[in-house]
Amino acid sequence: MLLVVGNRIDPLRANNPDFSLVGPAWVAVVAFLALGLFHGMVVAALAGRYSRALPLVASRSRAIAAYAPLLLLIPLFLVIPVIIAAGLVAGAVSQIRPVVALWHDRRVVTVGRVALAAVGLAALPGFVSALVDILGPAQAMLPRSLGQGSAAAMEELMPDYEVRVAELGLDVPDYTTVPYLGLKYGSMKSHHVSGNLLFLSGHVPDQADDTPLHPGRLGGEVTVEQGYQAARLTAVNCLATIRLALGSLNRVNALVRSLNFVVVAPGFVDVNLVANGATDLFRDVFGEQAGLGGRATIGVACLAHNHCFENWLTVEIVGA
Repeated sequence: MLLVVGNRIDPLRANNPDFSLVGPAWVAVVAFLALGLFHGMVVAALAGRYSRALPLVASRSRAIAAYAPLLLLIPLFLVIPVIIAAGLVAGAVSQIRPVVALWHDRRVVTVGRVALAAVGLAALPGFVSALVDILGPAQAMLPRSLGQGSAAAMEELMPDYEVRVAELGLDVPDYTTVPYLGLKYGSMKSHHVSGNLLFLSGHVPDQADDTPLHPGRLGGEVTVEQGYQAARLTAVNCLATIRLALGSLNRVNALVRSLNFVVVAPGFVDVNLVANGATDLFRDVFGEQAGLGGRATIGVACLAHNHCFENWLTVEIVGA
């Protein structure tokens, strides 16, 4: 059951909110796997013992009296109709002696075991994929007690976002030499770290010469394609601040959310197409799982320095 449906229902679906209660992803996976296996063994053992003590076909009055308390457990299940139907079918079929004899035939038992093994093997790739999605960047699942050899082996499996930036040919500014340009707009700092979260100040499409890329209004002086490119440059500038704050993009566990502001002329409504420029780039760098967080986009009347786009980003950090 863990292999076949565990990655779709519980406990190993990637959006299981219980993971946030257990702790790091690797702890959650180990804990829920152990819990699932233990639960399966206990239920099977109790059901077998109970069935041998009170077989359904022995004495109907005695069986009904004995099994009645089990009805109290039915509200605990979400698949009540399936459970009831399966019980009725099993009870009816168990009265047919040829069928019972067939169930105990060695050849039938062997076929059943082979079929069960085949189903398990077929479900294994999806099961492994679910684990990978839950664990995310391999850094997040490294317990501190791991030796250097194990950590080094895991690092070979980690996504290297710095390499990915180079592969994409992105020219990320170095804010250690050229300060974050947002400081010229007011009293602020480029970022703030609290726990395992990195909060970035607003970023705009400032170019290296301190001029805005495609200034103006969407639906007026700026086209959707130009707005998309401005949003993309804004995301590149965000990468610069992330690197400044964390030392390396590889310390990013996931993007939590981004709030986007698009300067629009009256009647322009395609602000979402503009914001894609930023979130598409984040996805290209960090991947589907880590690079896509929550997003909202708002059309506004104006931004400082006549910029057409601004992004406000929150990032989850590895090993904070």
